[in-house]
Amino acid sequence: MPPAAKGSLKLPAWLAATLTVLDRTMQLAVIAAMAAMVILVAAQVLLRYAFATSIMAADELARLCFVWAVFLAIPLALAARRHVVVQLVTGWLPRRIRSMLARIVCALTAAVFAVAAWHSARVTLANWDETLPTIDLSAGTFFLAVAIGCGYAVVHAAVMAIFDVPTPHDGRSGTPEASP
Repeated sequence: MPPAAKGSLKLPAWLAATLTVLDRTMQLAVIAAMAAMVILVAAQVLLRYAFATSIMAADELARLCFVWAVFLAIPLALAARRHVVVQLVTGWLPRRIRSMLARIVCALTAAVFAVAAWHSARVTLANWDETLPTIDLSAGTFFLAVAIGCGYAVVHAAVMAIFDVPTPHDGRSGTPEASP
């Protein structure tokens, strides 16, 4: 791996370890939400067509699982740089400028996610006393997924803005390496 740019900060080992644990936890939560969604929808279809009955809250629970899976996956995709990126111009820029531009974009991304996390947290609290129509669960649960996902995306975007993290065009790939 090429050496880090002069003056750039290496990701501390404790932070890399913490992010790894949080990412793995999020991955398991996404897998659980996706599995629950698939099982609910499949059971609903089977019950409707084979037995002419249905699960009363299946649609709402499947929608809730979908929202949680999507918003918990956003910071994971951000950290792995799996989001759509247009590199038509940046691919031609010198490495130093690309790195600086990537850090600015990451900082702006963190700011946007911070605003989204803040507002979704406020909406979560405002809707917490409402219950969903078919199950005794807070309507704020939908918005809580947005707040958590966007909040964790702030962390990953800030880490990429501050520390030396590989970018798509710098010849490095994989997860950030920690300094000892």
